[in-house]
Amino acid sequence: SDPSLLVYTRNVDTAYGTSFTYSAYDTDSQLPLVSNIVTMTVTVEAITVSNQPETVGDRAQYAANRATTVFTVADFTTEAIAPYFDPESNDLDAIRIDEISDANTGVYYYFDSEVVAGQVITADELSNGAFYHIAPDANSVSTDSFNASVRDTGSMIWVQ
Repeated sequence: SDPSLLVYTRNVDTAYGTSFTYSAYDTDSQLPLVSNIVTMTVTVEAITVSNQPETVGDRAQYAANRATTVFTVADFTTEAIAPYFDPESNDLDAIRIDEISDANTGVYYYFDSEVVAGQVITADELSNGAFYHIAPDANSVSTDSFNASVRDTGSMIWVQ
């Protein structure tokens, strides 16, 4: 008697169409009358999830004194701990340098210029050797560091 109690529950996340038939009866118990049979068609749209941001781990890079280390896409994807993961399998689009340590003794470069905070380096530029580090000319061990965010080709959301 209350049509708001009629509930249809989908059975899959993909789009599909279905139909069912029904009749209605009046409430006269002496002479109930039935309506015509009605066919109801239901069009179910696919459940879509908006593009989710990727996740990325940390990466430690050690270099010998006076060594040049060229960073690649793999340094921010497969060699990160935990590895780069995107729910929709979108590739890495770019990295953004968020912070460069003041304690660094070597220098990070982007196309032969010192890297600055806010610098965006695309995956293509990484593939072409645009981002590299030159360790200091010293006979001691030192650690240089930077913090970066990544974004994928789908959501274009920066993730640290």
